[in-house]
Amino acid sequence: MITETEKTDTATPNGSTPVVEFLDKKGIARRLGISVRKVDYLRSKKVLPCYVVPTRCIRFNIRECDEAMKKFRQGTKEGRL
Repeated sequence: MITETEKTDTATPNGSTPVVEFLDKKGIARRLGISVRKVDYLRSKKVLPCYVVPTRCIRFNIRECDEAMKKFRQGTKEGRL
């Protein structure tokens, strides 16, 4: 069974090791408040960045997906409430 969150350590130049979190389709759909089918659609349109690890293993980096979704934010301007 696929776990919702997977963490990977990546070394940085200054020696610290930040934790990069990944979610599967179900997890990213829950985080964004959309359906799994909508995640598939956004992925096919190259809106949501993802990593495809051998067959049928798709993971979404939380930070990258949050950045990608900022492009579609409506309502307030940057820096204003």
